[in-house]
Amino acid sequence: IAVTLTGTEEVDLILARFPFKLVPGDRTYLVDPNGVDYVLSPGRNTIGRSQGCDIMVEVEYREVSRKHLVIDRIDAQTVVLTDLSSHGTHVPASRVVGARPTSTDSHDITMVGAGPGASPRVSPQA
Repeated sequence: IAVTLTGTEEVDLILARFPFKLVPGDRTYLVDPNGVDYVLSPGRNTIGRSQGCDIMVEVEYREVSRKHLVIDRIDAQTVVLTDLSSHGTHVPASRVVGARPTSTDSHDITMVGAGPGASPRVSPQA
């Protein structure tokens, strides 16, 4: 799914059950719950606990899959997220290109193993 980045406004992401942030700017960062910044390279970035990932998160985030998420930096305002995990990734629907929640309740876009051929689903925020 495509996510819009606006100025320096952070985007909340939940990887498994852990709150991460996507921070746009001159350089785009992924920030983990401990405040560790990971710089996203232009193009494709794999995120997970595996040493083979471009961004290897701490093993303390046990529910984050070894290869959890792919973030493709398209340009300064857009990233495309592809979830590869079994525990899911949650993104605010307000930041997803083309998402239209069906009620006034706040919603997340939930991706669970949404690799090629799978579709993300909209679910109520927890």
